Amino acid sequence: MRRSFVALSPVMFVAFATLVAACSPPAQPAAPTAAPTAAPSAGAPKKIGIAYSNLIADSLSLWVARESGIFARNGLDVDLQYIASSNAFAALLAGQVQASAGGGSEVISGTANGADVVVVANLMPIYPYFMEAPAGIQKPTDLKGQSIAITNPGATFDIASRVALKKVGLDPTDVQFIKTGSVVNVQSALMSGQVQGGLAQVPDTLKLEAAGLHPIIDMSTLQAPAAGTVVSMQRAYVDANKDVTQKIVDSIVQAYAIEKEDRSTTVKVLKQYLKSEDDAAMGATYDYFVAKAPPTVPRPEQFMDAFAVLAEQDQRINSVDLAKMIDASYFQKASGG
Repeated sequence: MRRSFVALSPVMFVAFATLVAACSPPAQPAAPTAAPTAAPSAGAPKKIGIAYSNLIADSLSLWVARESGIFARNGLDVDLQYIASSNAFAALLAGQVQASAGGGSEVISGTANGADVVVVANLMPIYPYFMEAPAGIQKPTDLKGQSIAITNPGATFDIASRVALKKVGLDPTDVQFIKTGSVVNVQSALMSGQVQGGLAQVPDTLKLEAAGLHPIIDMSTLQAPAAGTVVSMQRAYVDANKDVTQKIVDSIVQAYAIEKEDRSTTVKVLKQYLKSEDDAAMGATYDYFVAKAPPTVPRPEQFMDAFAVLAEQDQRINSVDLAKMIDASYFQKASGG
């Protein structure tokens, strides 16, 4: 079957910055809910924008850093913005934000297209996804000839779906990928029966499975390095603002320390950002992500799956130097390792 993409909604994959000038940040979240752990920084706080690309728990450490007051205590006045899917990376290139938490695949593609960016942290170093399917799809090979929902071509859900299919013996050309534009739209496509497969992660899996879908692939069992959500910044900004870059990464590491020690506060943050009062679902999300997926030092091997998939589609990807694209020093300093 010829590889194809079909759009369910008119969401565009944006490669360059000028297409996101109309993106506007949502209202700021509520006041901090936990005591900060970092000592106050002297002087006026540095105003910066940080985008996160999906309403999933990959960005939990950013949310906790904001709500616990860690960013503020580290001298940062952070405008934390939800900008859907690959638009978050485009906002970074536009200078609308100074850091973007999004898929490693988008950073690779951007670099191949001339962007000069650097990854300073990996927020999701595993594949936390389940391939969900309706009752009529009983095993992975049943997906052959069927449709699978993704967010955008080249984005994390696209890369991970292709990796999952290859792991179970299918070729990505055996299915039709349906572009939906966001994680929320992937769920809607699954719930409505418009597609026969799509990735999801806790807590979204609970809602989907309550509606009659079931997991046919558990990607967390692959034990493979990944770059599902990474923090990237423009290199020129990093070079000119090394102290700010370090404070961002310090805040992520300090936030994860709070996550491990304070379940109650972290669950409250999850409820706030995921807009859920479901104690069981938010508790399950906490248990899964805090235990299985701590933020970590970015390394080239985490990007290899995305690199291989993208290189099949675009020869320019082969020109990307993954080692040059990464600066592990900020995370190493923050974590003491």
